[in-house]
Amino acid sequence: MIGAFSGEFGARELLEDIMKTAILTSAALAALLATSANAQSVAFGGDVSASYLSRDYGSGSSDRYQLNGSVVTGFGAFGAQFDLGAQSYADGDGFDNFTYAAHVFYAVNPAITVGAYYGVDDWGGGSNNDEYFGIEAKFTPGGSASRIEVEAFVGWYEGVFSDYGANLIGLSGSYAITDNIDLFGGYLMGDWGNAGSRNNPYDVLTAGAAYNFDSGLYVAASYQNYFYPGASGDYTLQLQVGYQFGGGQVFGGRSYYTLYPGD
Repeated sequence: MIGAFSGEFGARELLEDIMKTAILTSAALAALLATSANAQSVAFGGDVSASYLSRDYGSGSSDRYQLNGSVVTGFGAFGAQFDLGAQSYADGDGFDNFTYAAHVFYAVNPAITVGAYYGVDDWGGGSNNDEYFGIEAKFTPGGSASRIEVEAFVGWYEGVFSDYGANLIGLSGSYAITDNIDLFGGYLMGDWGNAGSRNNPYDVLTAGAAYNFDSGLYVAASYQNYFYPGASGDYTLQLQVGYQFGGGQVFGGRSYYTLYPGD
């Protein structure tokens, strides 16, 4: 997978230090708030899910399995989200591809939340690690009662042991057509390559629907179509079962296999 912060952006180490410091500070603050006398005012929520994916490359297909979870805690307008996930390929290797990440965010108002994230993809049981980080925003007109959610991010995916990586831009959204049924979709634009020459497009278009039970359980189905030079009938079908608690997660996952499902 991927390489050091592109030379065209520079000062990668400074950015990482700032983000890591912010994440650690937010984690410590979240722990402190959760045990304080005012803990009743601390927001808490999250999401856990399991997915089956069928990946079709046009000339053949293979299966994937994913487990993902997020926990969110916050106090007032500030908060943090922590992600953890694993993926297994259907070749008997087990769930040895892991991801973990942290987001820090600030609710500008009931409709707009902005944040930053940093995470690591741990491939093959630690044989290869990649980093991902960026900035993100969420728009929910009408606040928590909104039927519309729009999420956007600008990020980078970088290899620890190489200079291969990607510049990423993502836009996604959902609309609750009833109290229980959501329609969702999104588009990811990724330019991959070595530092200074990231001009190989690898994009993903997503469309799907979810049914939300009153208990917090939900089921979802989605279709992802892939666009890159030479792609022909390249897609993934994903079936997901999950449980949302509290206020749910604030931001979606940014790991490689979340952005490129089944790859």
